[in-house]
Amino acid sequence: HEETAQSRIIVVEVGGESIGMIVDAVSEVLRLPEDQIEPPTQMAGTESADYISGLGKVNDRLVLLLDVEKVVENV
Repeated sequence: HEETAQSRIIVVEVGGESIGMIVDAVSEVLRLPEDQIEPPTQMAGTESADYISGLGKVNDRLVLLLDVEKVVENV
């Protein structure tokens, strides 16, 4: 992984511990009320569907919520 000027470290809490992850970029940070989050739909044929914990709707956009625990498990 090559770091660029857009690379960022995001800090998440998993299992009671804080973990930093380097990501390619962060475009924005959102807070979604629970009533705006739906269970993930089945994304047939995609392995990445296992890493999605929910779908959020922000205005006319669909936002995928990552299951950070699963991501960290498989690193």
